[in-house]
Amino acid sequence: YGNSISGDYDELKFIRQSVIISQLKVSEPKIVFEPTASETRDIIADCITRITEASENISRIETRIFRDMRSDKLFIRTVSSNSQMVRQFTEKILGVLKKNAVGPTQYLQNYKKYHHLLNHKAEIAIRKFSRERQALLLKKKKHENWKEDEAFRDKLEDNFNAFMNMVNDYAMTKEEILNLRVHVPLGLIQLDCSSLNMDLYNRADKLREQVLNIEVEDLRECTRGVCKVYDEMSNRIGEIPEDT
Repeated sequence: YGNSISGDYDELKFIRQSVIISQLKVSEPKIVFEPTASETRDIIADCITRITEASENISRIETRIFRDMRSDKLFIRTVSSNSQMVRQFTEKILGVLKKNAVGPTQYLQNYKKYHHLLNHKAEIAIRKFSRERQALLLKKKKHENWKEDEAFRDKLEDNFNAFMNMVNDYAMTKEEILNLRVHVPLGLIQLDCSSLNMDLYNRADKLREQVLNIEVEDLRECTRGVCKVYDEMSNRIGEIPEDT
């Protein structure tokens, strides 16, 4: 049986116990299976070979039951791993495995919306926005009458709204990732998404912190400016006026 997914994933369609667990992990800029499909195929084929070889030289039950036959070298009839029957059986199992490799690949589409967290595009966008905001804030400091400049005020407001949208977007992304499935049964194969989900969550959290730090640094500078003015005022108040 195959495990092709049509439409949204429905766990009730895959109620049979899975035999193989495949982990989803990050290998920038991609999401990969561990073990890979080819590695899983090799493992299954090797298991069949080992099972076949383990059946060699197994004594027949008569040599255990009857005392006078215990010295007889009688063995259960075995088959070679190269026999036609074993080859056909192997091909059948690997055929089932191939059909069940479709579902995991299709399920990866659920993570397509998070690829910007893996290919560094999000970090590039944040650095670009940071440069633009710093340039705008620097212009604000040099623009003495910026409050009377309506166009400049609108630009500041739009830039701040863009900042808040970025912060909220990453907060929503973190929430979405927390709600992603950890274990995904797909018939023969079950996906373990725990490592991938945690990796994506940490990346989204780190990017949100980077966005917040853009404004935090500006607030720190403002605070230092206020403290400087306060210190100057304190020094003036503490001065003893000269006699007139």
